Amino acid sequence: MKRILMMSLFMISCLAASACQQTGSDVTSDENTKESITENIAENGIFAQTPASETEEKDASQPMTEVQSNTEEKDKIEADAVSSMTEADNSTDSAGQVSIRVLENLDLDSSLLTEDFYRSGMDSSLHFYINSLDPDYNVLSCSVSGWDSENQGFYTHIASADIVTQQQIVSYTVQPEISEEYLAQFKDEKNADKKSGKTGDGSGENTRSGSGDTIDMPQKDWQISFIQTQDGYLIRVSGAGVLDGDYFALDQMVSEPALFERYMNPADFYPYTAEELRLMRNEIFAVHGVKFQSEDLNAHFSGKLWYRGTIPADEFSEERLSETERANLALIQEMESTEGLMIDGTDYREAYEALPDAPYLAFLDQYEETGIYVDMRNAMDMGCYYAVSGEVRVPVTLTKAQINALEAGEELEIGPNGWDGEIMMIRKMEEAGPENLRFWYYQKGTEPDENSMDANASLDVENGLYTLWIMSDDTVMKTVYEGDIFILKGATRGDNVALSRASKEQRQLHIPESDEDIWNMEVWSNRLYHDGRGYITAVYYLGD
Repeated sequence: MKRILMMSLFMISCLAASACQQTGSDVTSDENTKESITENIAENGIFAQTPASETEEKDASQPMTEVQSNTEEKDKIEADAVSSMTEADNSTDSAGQVSIRVLENLDLDSSLLTEDFYRSGMDSSLHFYINSLDPDYNVLSCSVSGWDSENQGFYTHIASADIVTQQQIVSYTVQPEISEEYLAQFKDEKNADKKSGKTGDGSGENTRSGSGDTIDMPQKDWQISFIQTQDGYLIRVSGAGVLDGDYFALDQMVSEPALFERYMNPADFYPYTAEELRLMRNEIFAVHGVKFQSEDLNAHFSGKLWYRGTIPADEFSEERLSETERANLALIQEMESTEGLMIDGTDYREAYEALPDAPYLAFLDQYEETGIYVDMRNAMDMGCYYAVSGEVRVPVTLTKAQINALEAGEELEIGPNGWDGEIMMIRKMEEAGPENLRFWYYQKGTEPDENSMDANASLDVENGLYTLWIMSDDTVMKTVYEGDIFILKGATRGDNVALSRASKEQRQLHIPESDEDIWNMEVWSNRLYHDGRGYITAVYYLGD
């Protein structure tokens, strides 16, 4: 995947752009929508082949925070620190994975560094990252973005701040660096208010926007708190004026986060009933702050910690929705009118529900960059899906012990490459400084020279392992499964540098009817989606 900042451990993900469609308010079900089945395994076969040296055992940490939560009064959630805890070794655990001090200090999981956090209304978002390859680094960086009315997405940079994390401390006062563009809007709005005759309180701290909403100038000091809840955690911001509020990860808010990230296809929705689809459709409006006309919908969403229904449904503007959200809403409505798993005019629901889990299911969902290779010319029509021999591929990963060995000057065998099967090696570049993870990537039995490719490693915070990549942006992948791959009919593929673009240009996968159907012959991907049982619904190749 394309890497924009080498030292950043992830990229800021942005929602796609454009406008909406009318809200539906006829959902009466309060049942939980279907969620993907996931399994978390530690699979040594995906590491580089050289055995890791013995690593230190990590002491078990006691919980660092305890939260008093009142679900009836969401705004009274508080986080308290617990005084007793055991010091953890921040180097590696028994499997050689890296422990990240920032996460341990806050007693949070890796989603803090892999997810964006949104406030109900979807008008501002938070993004956290660490600007160091050193896992013992304890400074957490925060970036705040806002809705860009021109691009209709979270592209407007508002502010950034660094947080020096400490064990047992979950609330921090920061002095953010606020962008000049963001500050300028207050000046413009204040001047507009003067012309319109509107006045503030004379302090210069408040102005009014053209819509009549009160806009609070952010204070010098902001308070950012990391609050544990029964369902995960939220980020609370105060002192930031209009940015104040509670922020949640999308997977805490909706049953299908991909609704906001990519253009979905019929196969993505086949596993859901019409009732579940209707609720999913209204989730899109709920996160944008719509107050529904239906009492049943209001009752359902009012029980959600993240929900803030402030906009009456008949006053909601379609400009609040992106082009991606609009397209997915239209598709959901189309699918709602088709009860069951209808493919080519036949209902495959009974056959689909009887299908077993795919044999490679355990290898999925462990890495963001999981992909397949298949040749659809060899696919067999199995009714509601295709079965085709192929491979599941995941990134080559290195343990901290292996990184240490490379730092000490050792070479490491990676395994066969994806082009001609040659066994590849890596070795630290002599000119690369400490913790500058640059390596030579060369064939076994040869010595690296100026014609050899260079490789880099990035810390995968979700797994605590280092991911290897070459030629500036291509992740080195390794086959972990060979055998039949199951592709649900209606599944799509797409190629581009960004997920939203790749999915917008996607095409449906099928058995090619002629030699001219090149799109449906060899299929490579490094990002895939499935139905929770391993039946593929979409594959993408993201890179340059």
